[in-house]
Amino acid sequence: MRKLTIALGLIQQGDKFLLQLRNGPAKIGGAGLIGCFGGKINDGEDPLATFCREILEETSLQPKPHEVKKLGMVNVRSDHQLEPVKVTGHVFHWEFKGVKEPKIREGELIVMTLDEAQANLDKMTTGTRAVFEELV
Repeated sequence: MRKLTIALGLIQQGDKFLLQLRNGPAKIGGAGLIGCFGGKINDGEDPLATFCREILEETSLQPKPHEVKKLGMVNVRSDHQLEPVKVTGHVFHWEFKGVKEPKIREGELIVMTLDEAQANLDKMTTGTRAVFEELV
């Protein structure tokens, strides 16, 4: 089974988490499910740099590395490019202090409280579910 290393993270705005409905084609992995923002770590790229880059690519937000906290790591099985993969995820947390809802460039914005997220784990990607079950 192919291995994939990613950076993903929780963006928190007040008492809510900003998540992404992965409504793209099936090859993106986790299609149709709710996930954290993030993506694949490029060769030689630092996981924190990946997290900051991916947030900027997928949203109108630009976290600064010193504002981001590493929560830990998760290991799950998922899918990518229509194949099963073993995923190692470096998990980050960033508190977005803005008052407006950000623009989303990929997927659809889903906003949930912690209680709502925990009640909807069955609708989440395996990585995001692991983040809420193991690290939050």
